[in-house]
Amino acid sequence: MTESLTERLRQRAASQTAEAETILKAELSKLSSGIRQQLTGELARIQSDITATSLRISTDLTALKWASRYWWIALIATWLIGGGLLTWHSMNGSGGSPGQMSLSDYQTFTQDGRKYLIVPTGSEVVTCLRGEMAVGCVLLPQGE
Repeated sequence: MTESLTERLRQRAASQTAEAETILKAELSKLSSGIRQQLTGELARIQSDITATSLRISTDLTALKWASRYWWIALIATWLIGGGLLTWHSMNGSGGSPGQMSLSDYQTFTQDGRKYLIVPTGSEVVTCLRGEMAVGCVLLPQGE
């Protein structure tokens, strides 16, 4: 009876060990399947983020390339406009505003080595104050 009991205990232990191995394999299979699904989802999310970031960088680089191409054009245009304004300002005479007339805009004549200004018709001689000093001035007619 001892042998059969020992044999039965061994068989029972072997079957329980096999059953435990089967249960353990099933649990490990479920666990690895769950981990695989989580990792697959996480990797898909990371791949999506990388793709979106790459697209944004590509878009930003395209805009930067466009801006860098036209930056030189804008710089050259600014230089040309600035040069044109300086030229116009220097051709305008005394550097006054565009509506202001200079002495070269009026007729002059020279007699006995002296230069005289021909005052336009309709002008009027007036006295002006320059600071605290009174000076003679000419009031030009309207439209001059």
